[in-house]
Amino acid sequence: MEKFTIAKDAMFNGWPDVAMTESGELLCVFTECESHTDRRNSSLVLVRSSDRGRTWSKKTKISETSLNGENIFNNARILRMKDGRMRILCDRLPTLWEESSHAQVYMWEGGKDGVFETPPKPLEVFGIVPDKILETASGEMLLAAHHKDEKTGKLVQYVYFSKDGGTNWENKKVVAADPRYNLCEATLLEVKPNVIVAIMRENSMQGFDAMKAISYDGGHTFEGPYPMPIPGCHRPVAGFLNDGSVMISCRYHQGGVSGAGAYQNTFLVFTRAADLLKKRREEQETRIFPLDYDRNANADIGYTGWVQWDDGEIYVVNYLVDDWNKGQIRGYSVKKSDFLL
Repeated sequence: MEKFTIAKDAMFNGWPDVAMTESGELLCVFTECESHTDRRNSSLVLVRSSDRGRTWSKKTKISETSLNGENIFNNARILRMKDGRMRILCDRLPTLWEESSHAQVYMWEGGKDGVFETPPKPLEVFGIVPDKILETASGEMLLAAHHKDEKTGKLVQYVYFSKDGGTNWENKKVVAADPRYNLCEATLLEVKPNVIVAIMRENSMQGFDAMKAISYDGGHTFEGPYPMPIPGCHRPVAGFLNDGSVMISCRYHQGGVSGAGAYQNTFLVFTRAADLLKKRREEQETRIFPLDYDRNANADIGYTGWVQWDDGEIYVVNYLVDDWNKGQIRGYSVKKSDFLL
């Protein structure tokens, strides 16, 4: 495995995602600000790589800067649509500590070259930490976001639907709500036509397993939640590898104290679509690979994105503090021989 610096400077750089254009250029989007909990001078920025993530361009701001930490863009996702056009999604909050149901998701529309020339558009999608848009076999688009249920005080995972290519979003449905759990940060995967698995973070800070919910009708109703053998899973990002197996990148939080220094590890989890459909923990198989460890006393690590090249190389983006005094963005070239002989 090889590691590469994407962004390491005077700002706190965090919460990255990555996508690949049709031409093979990598685009990485992330937030720069003062710190994890101080969002003054906050902007969304974009960097590019034309050499498979070995070197990266200077930052380009794609949002206005929030000088006072209000009306901030929080946690961006970037993706290539089936037609080749690029999209960026990000939740916008009045303040970092505002109730999550008051956050709204915005979308930047770019061409196949990943150039974003127009301002973002607000979507009728509410909540934080949106997933990438899922284009399903039925032609519908799904977009997941979560927020707190003000009656129960628990986090609830939701999904919205679009039938017009992502212009309008409606028909908000519950993916998972459970009085025992705080369910959030879903990543959606269509494992077969109309069968969708939502893999979620459980946010009680007890080191609980990742949870999943399963839909057999294209995401309109879900069963679950069911535990997965991925302990302490935060911010999962799932996708299919070239060989048809499934990879999930995630932060590991063992439970106990949260906050500065508590988030120390990022993992890659390998499993299969058949295991995603099993409901009992003991029936499921996973392999867990340690991607990186944050050595800093104030460790802060673990929101990720990833792509895979046709030749099998996986490229992951991740944020951490480690040998710096603020968050940095790091890239990783991972080959199958790194995790399986």
